Amino acid sequence: MANPLVKAFIARSFLVSAATIVSDSPFIVAHKKASLTRLKSGSKCISVSIDIYIEGFSTAYDVSLVDYSWLQDAFDVTSGNISQS
Repeated sequence: MANPLVKAFIARSFLVSAATIVSDSPFIVAHKKASLTRLKSGSKCISVSIDIYIEGFSTAYDVSLVDYSWLQDAFDVTSGNISQS
């Protein structure tokens, strides 16, 4: 039996391909990556990057990203921001 991750990847690839075939509209694929660094003071620093890929056969305009997934009472933004256009 195939690995569940392989099945999920194949299903996602099929859906992206199907969306491209059905419509000329652009669509966004976003990849969010977080990495943890332990500091000498005993605290931790989480670095987050989000790569955005615009797919489809036409141009996307006025693209914005806002990441509200981090609880404001638990995390502080020390550099960068949570939104980009």
